[in-house]
Amino acid sequence: VDPLVVEDADGVHGLAHSPDGARFATGCGTGTIKLRDSASGAVLHTFPAHADAVVCVAFHPDGRHLASA
Repeated sequence: VDPLVVEDADGVHGLAHSPDGARFATGCGTGTIKLRDSASGAVLHTFPAHADAVVCVAFHPDGRHLASA
């Protein structure tokens, strides 16, 4: 298994994998959540989420929803 190193200028404070393993979400220091491709780490979408850092993210079991704190 080759590790995937995720570097982000916004800082990564939380991470969760989607149920199917195809994507993962990172909670960032800027209050955003970034949805990423699991194979490449590429950002697929950035969601504005909070006024402060997002320190915890979780996928709903259906893989279509995210919760954050």
